[in-house]
Amino acid sequence: MTRRYAPDYVRVCPRRSDWPAVIRYAFDQAFGARDRPRRKSEGGALPRATSIDKYERSLGRFIGHLRRSGLERPDTELLDYLMNDRIRDNYFKNLLERGLSDHTVFGSFEDLRIVAGWLYPGRTLPAIMHAYDVPIRLLLTMQRRDVQPPPREDVKAWCQDLFADALEMEDGQSRWLQVRDSALFAVLAALGPRLASAHLMQVGVHLRRRPQATGWWVCFDPPEVKQDTDYEYWLEDWTWPIIERYQAVERLSLLGRHQSTALWIARGSRQLCAKAIWHVVHRRSLTRFERGYGVHMFRHSLATDGMRTGEPAFGEMSKRLGHRSLDMSMRYVDGSAITAVSERHSQKIDALTGKNRLTLERVFPEAEEPVRTPRPPSRRRCYRRQGWQLNMFAELDSNLINHPDPGKEAS
Repeated sequence: MTRRYAPDYVRVCPRRSDWPAVIRYAFDQAFGARDRPRRKSEGGALPRATSIDKYERSLGRFIGHLRRSGLERPDTELLDYLMNDRIRDNYFKNLLERGLSDHTVFGSFEDLRIVAGWLYPGRTLPAIMHAYDVPIRLLLTMQRRDVQPPPREDVKAWCQDLFADALEMEDGQSRWLQVRDSALFAVLAALGPRLASAHLMQVGVHLRRRPQATGWWVCFDPPEVKQDTDYEYWLEDWTWPIIERYQAVERLSLLGRHQSTALWIARGSRQLCAKAIWHVVHRRSLTRFERGYGVHMFRHSLATDGMRTGEPAFGEMSKRLGHRSLDMSMRYVDGSAITAVSERHSQKIDALTGKNRLTLERVFPEAEEPVRTPRPPSRRRCYRRQGWQLNMFAELDSNLINHPDPGKEAS
């Protein structure tokens, strides 16, 4: 079955089969075709499969820009496009006009440079990372985009409203898909797994129900969550009715006569792919919050809520997100939460300081704070510093050097 893409994705990033034959052949020779990836014995170790997919998307985005701009030529190689200053300048301008963050723009050019290095080994290609004859890093402020995730309570209410509205639908297909989306969003809102982890979830493997226990348990192996220890957490109780309904009714209806261990099922009894999950989150969040979010929005919301409320502790929240350090978790926190925590800590410090001050006044009611005269600075040290400055700058007054030593006058 051929893979279906959203119209916007096809327009922005064409599939590899739609690339020009010259570029597609060179890419297949370097990284391997879709149906037969290249082996290590055919030319050394390759990047990871996820990295190759990222390079393919970046190159497809560049080819889509050439196609929309009318600059595509059937027999032109990729290196000729990348070494053309006008094409690079137009592509850089197009990425900025699309509202991409600075890191995404820089990463797009970096992926093109890496692909060109694999397609044309032994060539030095520093010009690829330039636009308008200036290094791209100097043209960008390289500031992270402010995500501003919605509060976690709003995300929770969003999942519950989706589920309640789905139960009132008369159309079977629409009800099945909306209940599935509400269950998916409930898992993402409760634990914040990454897109790749949520995509590979299977019934009985990653989503379990412990014997003689209520509720649901999410388990991942260390490689699946990018950490060194097993990932095991209970889902919150408000997610249980949504998941139980989806497991018992809607998931079986979507499967029909087919059988699958995949948790998230799409139309046609197929597993919901990672790109489809991203589009579902983006489309429904755009309807609810008037802003299209990605799957990482749930992780930002969890980290921000954990920092603002302190429940659970931020260290526990960092482990739940699968981060190895608190510094990585701090990147997910919205600035408003940091301001709120700073103000809360300042109030606690003021309260403790005021309490200690009252205790001291109660113990020593008549004690008066001694008057402390500030110690005069060492004039000898000042003169030495001034003398050193005079040796460096001859314009200063020479009287400062010959100033009498006050210690000798006192003796």
